[in-house]
Amino acid sequence: MKEKQIKARLFKLSPYIWWNIALALGLVFLMLLLILITSRGSNRLINVELRNQNELGAASYNQAITFEFTRPLSPDLRGSIADYISFEPPIEGVFRAIDRSITFSAAGPLTYDTEYQIKISPELKDSYGKPMAAGANYRFKTKPLQFLYATRAERYQNLELGRVLRKVAVEETPAVEIETTRIASDMNIREYAQSIIRPEIIYTVQNGEARPTDVYHYNLVTGETTRLELPTRLNITAPVFSVSGELMFIGTLPDEDMANLAPEELPENFSLPYTYDIESGVLKRLEALASHYGDISAILPAPDGNTVLVQKFNFDVIPVSLLTGQSSPLGKFNAFGGFNYKGDNVGVLEISLGQVNFYPRAKVMGAEGQIYTTAGEIYARDPQIAPEDRLFAYSVRQETMELSEGRFGLRVVDYLDSGKQVLDYQEAEMSIELAKFSPEGAFLAAEFIPKSILDNISRDARIYLNPGRPTSSELKLYDFQNNTWIEVGLGYNLLWIK
Repeated sequence: MKEKQIKARLFKLSPYIWWNIALALGLVFLMLLLILITSRGSNRLINVELRNQNELGAASYNQAITFEFTRPLSPDLRGSIADYISFEPPIEGVFRAIDRSITFSAAGPLTYDTEYQIKISPELKDSYGKPMAAGANYRFKTKPLQFLYATRAERYQNLELGRVLRKVAVEETPAVEIETTRIASDMNIREYAQSIIRPEIIYTVQNGEARPTDVYHYNLVTGETTRLELPTRLNITAPVFSVSGELMFIGTLPDEDMANLAPEELPENFSLPYTYDIESGVLKRLEALASHYGDISAILPAPDGNTVLVQKFNFDVIPVSLLTGQSSPLGKFNAFGGFNYKGDNVGVLEISLGQVNFYPRAKVMGAEGQIYTTAGEIYARDPQIAPEDRLFAYSVRQETMELSEGRFGLRVVDYLDSGKQVLDYQEAEMSIELAKFSPEGAFLAAEFIPKSILDNISRDARIYLNPGRPTSSELKLYDFQNNTWIEVGLGYNLLWIK
């Protein structure tokens, strides 16, 4: 009796309910059919994307390569993707799979001017346990290394763009060639900086302390030069680009404007840190450094973009958080020579104010303090840490004499291996100074200054572009792979483009 009542109730259901039941059953059938169809096909590679490689295409930090497939990867293979995707030349890094994509993050910068081949094995299985229909190959090439440097022209300077090119191998040793292009000439060029995220540089031109600094923008791809119109009249020193692409610099009012200020207004308008957005034209004071206003000589952004090193006129070097403004003094240092690409180590040169017979030591400083230091009997300067985080370069005085007459050699050590010596080079009658590692660490640029002209200039005069610079400094690049020096030509103040 009860069974008959249940059947009667089912037949009395409204057409609307029957329609929904039929629809649900139809959707289930379609899903099962779709699963059956897709499981019978094969996984395919549909896209490869290179990210974090700037428009210059040069070797970049944190290079990422993303592979997109038609299906998700098998969960069983997520820990062994490297067995199925390979690079030639080899690239160290980490694979990560999310849904239908696999992302490879390189552990360091790629080699310049090099063609890479990616091979994907057909045995790479999808979430249904099925291999690919066929393997896949993909090729890409990094661009040449590039650098800026200055040359003398009568009373003014030229700005040159250099490129390091790989040539056909000769006896299994790749040949290297230098090409140069002049991008600015016959100007009183002072300083220049390169954007990390866009193919652009800026350079400053000073036409007297009474007038504000002229700032020029140069596009490295199109070759177009544009003069920037800052909304405030400023003399600009120590320009650098932040990780986010803004121009950072120390700004001071020109002398003719400072002369019109009351004495109590001078500290508020002297040596202030600014940021300038080239695209929007917005100029701002760097408020995170407000507690150091009027006392900053240089700033150096850390690779994470959240911290800057501030150097004060009393030689204090202070890391400052741009997020909170918090700071903790690192010590008194005459100069700092760049971060490694992780941003956790920095090269510095210690200083002693008023101490007689003082031998300045070059050091590598980390978050926990000193990591490496040169010996006390060595007179060092020009510290420079390699981006890839092992090598440390500095100049070493070769003779006991006045600083302006000193001849310096070049030394490179592995500071993570107890200071193991990698290079110790000197030339008679030459002083080797201001060494700078290329972005991926394959080269080390240095200035070779004839000892005969050192008597006429001071060390400070050699750091910045001014009429006191020697006209016969020679720029050379040391090739670590081939253990040889490559001549660039006359020039100074080299800046590698990252």
